[in-house]
Amino acid sequence: LKHAWLQSSVSLLLSAMPKISLVDLAGEVVIRTAGPQTVQKLKDKAQPLGNGRICKLLHDSRELVMGDEIIGCLHDTCLTLVWGDRLGQFEADIWMAQQTYSKAKEHHAAIDKQLFELGQAEALLERARERQTLMLKKRDHAEALMRGLGAGNGSCE
Repeated sequence: LKHAWLQSSVSLLLSAMPKISLVDLAGEVVIRTAGPQTVQKLKDKAQPLGNGRICKLLHDSRELVMGDEIIGCLHDTCLTLVWGDRLGQFEADIWMAQQTYSKAKEHHAAIDKQLFELGQAEALLERARERQTLMLKKRDHAEALMRGLGAGNGSCE
């Protein structure tokens, strides 16, 4: 029973650990490993796949150059793996795509905010219309009462 408990605890711990994925430029996951890891260890794991080419790792639009930098401590991380023989153009292409994606996310967030504000404005307008309708009914009712009182005064004289 203790062995089964220990085994399930270890598997729970391993499944809760952040994962690091190294993805090539085609979007294929080349390496998936448990985090945290140093940049140098990740490069060492990827190097045999490079056929002698230099390996670089990119996170968002930033190249990971510090070998002792630790990646994947708190959450799952996806890094782009780029090989050295055509690095300049690949880096430029990746950076451009990431910048475009980042701008698109910003614009999407701004649109979502505007749609939310528009929904609030529509609800406020609807409440104002309901109040106006209620006030007009009260005014009409008050005018009818006043006319009724005025007609009653005229017949008494």
